[in-house]
Amino acid sequence: MRLCEKLPASEARGPRVLRRPPRRLSAPLVDVRPLAPAPSPPQGSIEPGAFRPIVTGPSGRLYLTFQDTLSPTFRPVRIQFTLDDDYVLYCGDNERSLDAARPILVYDGRFAAGSHTVGVELSYRGVGHGVFSYLEGYTFRVRTSHELELPEAAFVALHARAFERGDAETPLEDRPQISFEDRSADPPRVEPRAGCPWAEEPAL
Repeated sequence: MRLCEKLPASEARGPRVLRRPPRRLSAPLVDVRPLAPAPSPPQGSIEPGAFRPIVTGPSGRLYLTFQDTLSPTFRPVRIQFTLDDDYVLYCGDNERSLDAARPILVYDGRFAAGSHTVGVELSYRGVGHGVFSYLEGYTFRVRTSHELELPEAAFVALHARAFERGDAETPLEDRPQISFEDRSADPPRVEPRAGCPWAEEPAL
């Protein structure tokens, strides 16, 4: 089954897109489910720590981080996180790439106690050389969601990580995956960085 679909005419001048259907991962502490239709992207960036919801009633503290560990074949150009369909992080620019090789802070603060859904969508441009130069014309998009339970007056540290599965024989569109891990006992150390984590080199 081909996983590459033709873009609408309105997007024909942009890069071709390989869309990988969300799939459930079997790693411990991971619960990845198909994501509902994503809310409309915000205008401009929503930088780490900018989202501050109005919290009334019982609450806990949520510490949400993200790290990208994909190989240089995949150049990240957009990161977006939602909490219950509200954007908490949105970084994207066609002219620049993102640097999340070190953990970045997505959200740290009080949040209403109860069940919540964390949505993630990542976009990567293919990077190829020689016989693999055709990868420059593709964008890979990965979308998943995670159900989160935040107890009252509790601290929950959730770490999302993009990684590559398989080996050299695994189709490229099947390699990017996202896992979630409860790191409440040992939260990732995040170095303070102002704004979205832009890389120094251009996206090309």
